[in-house]
Amino acid sequence: MSNSVLYLARHATPDWSVKDIPYDTPPGPPLVPQGEQEAAQMAAWLASRGIQRLETSPMLRARQTAEIVSRHLQLPVVTAADVIEWRRGESTVDLQARMQRYYAAWQAAGWGPSVVVSHGGPIDYFLRWLGVSEVTLGPLRRQFDHGNPIPCAGVWQISPAGCELVFVPNVPVGI
Repeated sequence: MSNSVLYLARHATPDWSVKDIPYDTPPGPPLVPQGEQEAAQMAAWLASRGIQRLETSPMLRARQTAEIVSRHLQLPVVTAADVIEWRRGESTVDLQARMQRYYAAWQAAGWGPSVVVSHGGPIDYFLRWLGVSEVTLGPLRRQFDHGNPIPCAGVWQISPAGCELVFVPNVPVGI
């Protein structure tokens, strides 16, 4: 592992009611007001972490989340195609390979503390590849929406010390 820290964030809450826009095909659904509040909470939490780079999936919900974080951290948003949502028909092997490719490129670049905004499925398979156990991930998948090991606008910290879910937003449901 790199000496630095990668904060692996899930996009904030999108409009789950949108049925005419495919969830896995760009642009995907936008954030709802609750999601905007979650992203602002995430940004406030990240503000004291010395973040030097902010990357995002090209999906609208991830970009909108990253743009909110960007305004708080005063960092440009860089699109990282490899962290896009799990695509229909994509194998888990291919999904893991692109997340591994992203991580290898991030490590090789030698950036300081960074945030990447991605999606539940890619995050789940990436965490498994990093060695996070089913004992850890299983209860989280039951706790959070759509079987994800991370809530909307949640953050996992990837560091030499290991992997840990370090942030969960505190936005009341229904806002």
